[in-house]
Amino acid sequence: MVAHGMPAAAHRPHPVHPRDELSICAQVSLRYEADHLLPWVAWHSLIGFDRVLLYIDDSGHLEVDPAVHERITKALEQPTATKLVRWYSMRAHNMTGPGDQHAHCVFEARKHATWMAMWDIDEVPALGAPPTPGAAAAAPSPLPSLKALLRALPSRTSGVLVPRINFDCGGYTEPPPLLAYEAFTRRMCDSFLQDAGGKVIWRGDAQGVGAGVRPDTFHTLTAKKRSSLSDPDGEIVRSWKQNSNKSGLDWWKGVAEGPVVTKDYNKGGFAALTAQATALRLNHYITRSTAECRRKKQDQARAGADAWGHSWRVGGLSSEPMCECPATLRCGKSGGTPPADLSLAQHVPAIKGEMGRLFGAAAVAPPAAKAPPPKKSGHSHSHSKPSAKAAVKPSYFSVALGLEG
Repeated sequence: MVAHGMPAAAHRPHPVHPRDELSICAQVSLRYEADHLLPWVAWHSLIGFDRVLLYIDDSGHLEVDPAVHERITKALEQPTATKLVRWYSMRAHNMTGPGDQHAHCVFEARKHATWMAMWDIDEVPALGAPPTPGAAAAAPSPLPSLKALLRALPSRTSGVLVPRINFDCGGYTEPPPLLAYEAFTRRMCDSFLQDAGGKVIWRGDAQGVGAGVRPDTFHTLTAKKRSSLSDPDGEIVRSWKQNSNKSGLDWWKGVAEGPVVTKDYNKGGFAALTAQATALRLNHYITRSTAECRRKKQDQARAGADAWGHSWRVGGLSSEPMCECPATLRCGKSGGTPPADLSLAQHVPAIKGEMGRLFGAAAVAPPAAKAPPPKKSGHSHSHSKPSAKAAVKPSYFSVALGLEG
């Protein structure tokens, strides 16, 4: 039975088709992610995803501009996009928080996917070693394939624990009019790179050694055999827990908290990526400007934030210094600056092209920068300092590759 007033896409029945080889589920808050969703979908299309399942948080507990909601859902309803994307209204489906979304995703995986991934819009998969700035400027690396990585894993594998690496806000006090992947190429200092909040990919087709693999949280996989859980480089999961109950049945829990950096430091004093993180990692854009960080902090304090899972949107940003976005990031005793990580930035032209194909030419327009407040006549009582980095200033990568204009 279909509820009245439910958006057409929200109740469209799943088409009868072969099982998708690679799918992903993600909850979307258009309050924060409206400018980042379409590039995110385009990138997942480019690296081999067959289906993108989006759970639009439209419950009304946090205000979303109706015009923004209409613009995004209209783009997702383009005929070329509907072949890839299916979106759900959480309100129309009576989903009351991330737990409901998680359960529905597990159901979708069991019914329709060979492999199912589950991460957020501020988490973006990167595969392979990051290119040097010179190499990226000369020519981007070939587009990676997540399908190829999964196909190459040992046949025993039924679950993959994906590590996560944090990125800095790049000195922006306001959201920049650039794609996140070209604006934010600066990793956080080594002490913040180790992130225990990695995410998971698992088989939904009940095949192989790990037919009982399931995600019991967004960050962990439970399996009957430890050997069915792998890190992205194909090795048996390095971070795990074992449990034995009174019946003698064991289960293994793989935890997506594997290290992303080695203990051996390369030139410049910054750690190299581990083997598993080099194979596959999630670039985590934990904050994309001072303004966004502070807005999330304010939302965290509102009633119902915990019930709707919004407290985790702030995470490590709970302290005020984490909301500051210095123009230059100085790390450790040496005061060195992290090198640019262009793993995704090198593919910005391809991402924009895929956005145009999926959603139309209008979708490729960059997010609008906030206009500065009008000057007041007479003496101003404002004591705010000018931004250390203008919101409209292009990124280093945009200039190097001639992406401006």
